[in-house]
Amino acid sequence: FFSSTYALMLAMPDPTVKNAVMVALAIVVVLLVLTSHVSLPSHDIVSRTISGTTGLLFKMKKVREFPKHELKKTRSSDKLWESDGKRCKLWAVTTTIWEPSKTLKQIARLRQWCIVVVLDKKTPLPFEVENAIILGVEDQIKLPYRIGKRLPWNHFGRKNVGFLYAVHHGAEYVYDCDDDNELIIEDNQQLSIPLAIEGQVLSPVGALDVFNPYPMFGNEGGWPRGFPLDQILNKTTYKAKLKDVTGKGNFYVHQSLANHDPDYDAIYRLTRPLPVTFTKGPAVALSPGTFCPYNAQATLHLKAAFWGMLLPITVHGRVSDIWRSYITQRLLWDIGGQIVFRSPWVIQYRNAHNYLADFDSEYDLYKKATALAAYLKEWKSEERDLKRRLLQLNVDLYEYGIIEKDDVLMMSDWIHDLTQAGYEWPSTNL
Repeated sequence: FFSSTYALMLAMPDPTVKNAVMVALAIVVVLLVLTSHVSLPSHDIVSRTISGTTGLLFKMKKVREFPKHELKKTRSSDKLWESDGKRCKLWAVTTTIWEPSKTLKQIARLRQWCIVVVLDKKTPLPFEVENAIILGVEDQIKLPYRIGKRLPWNHFGRKNVGFLYAVHHGAEYVYDCDDDNELIIEDNQQLSIPLAIEGQVLSPVGALDVFNPYPMFGNEGGWPRGFPLDQILNKTTYKAKLKDVTGKGNFYVHQSLANHDPDYDAIYRLTRPLPVTFTKGPAVALSPGTFCPYNAQATLHLKAAFWGMLLPITVHGRVSDIWRSYITQRLLWDIGGQIVFRSPWVIQYRNAHNYLADFDSEYDLYKKATALAAYLKEWKSEERDLKRRLLQLNVDLYEYGIIEKDDVLMMSDWIHDLTQAGYEWPSTNL
């Protein structure tokens, strides 16, 4: 069936129809796998039967209570931490288990920018990048940050130490990047990390739950990792009416698209050809009430959104930054902030991955993203202070089975550490 359908698709002259068939085929593949014998977490296995002709949808249900007595009740000290070492307004943050990459060397050469590289126990030594701050294992242990004691080693979440280090050392902007996303070179000149948006900013109109900006940059049929699978073929999620919001929004998080090997999920990579090059176009901003996942590969955070940089550690790294993006977007609405997607300033030459292994690690995204987005859109709290709302939302997501206890405890420590580092928390508009 699949081979004949694929051959028929290749013979189709209309690229739009071809894209639709390809996406439909991809969705069939994932639905078959999700209802088959794929390795699943134990709490999901019991929700499936062998007698039916289909599986069960994940639903956001409260399944447990958070032990609130485990949250530390200590308050931040009136005396803030001192910051020894280099201070910069513009910081790039990454972690790596590889030797120094071209990306790290590019950023380290940028004028006005500082970069902090958080090493892990797997990182080859010696590790040297001229002009970069290198935080080795012993360096991290000596830092006063509470979150450092909770973060596991050999984990994507070590990046959180770098975020806190940047805030502690004067950051006004933080560029969250991976070591395989190189800055684009045009006309023999390396591009910088663009802080300002040049040209138009457009925003979809209407009460949309999710919006996919990829087709607006010439990639019709593509979608970002973590986008709800059941919305990929919904035309309203990528062909909505647009309004001009240039100069009218508080764009606190900027996601750069990536050329060559963009941040697709494993379903796309298993079923669609690469590489891909996006076209340049107006930036796309999402209004409150509308979600789109963004990643931790080439994302610029303004100071008003620093609180939203923390990466969860109790889910897989292929899920961590996506859950972070949904959580942060929901709370951005409370401070009048927005996420904006921009034309690529990076090109990704992806480190080696096995697509089937990626598929397994992304399972929570495929199964839970739709329900999570719906839940977050309707989420309410009596808390008005942003710190309290942030902690409350994480408690709720633990109780609904999205994250685990250590993420809630780490969020409590993150709030403490940000405050001790001198971070000025935004006020909510509630």
